Amino acid sequence: MLVTQADRKTRLLKAHKAASKRTQDVMDVSKHIFFQTSSNEIKTVTPERGKTSVQTNESQMNLT
Repeated sequence: MLVTQADRKTRLLKAHKAASKRTQDVMDVSKHIFFQTSSNEIKTVTPERGKTSVQTNESQMNLT
């Protein structure tokens, strides 16, 4: 079977597009769930320091 460089590139681009689409779907669902929390504040623990910080939903999502 002869596989050209164009065939490989096409398959790579299709795979990348499919992966990006799935990733975006997961991010959309995560954001939807995140903003439906009953509280406006979420406590996070910083592992390197062991300190607890309080952040609002909006400031947490702006980190991405």
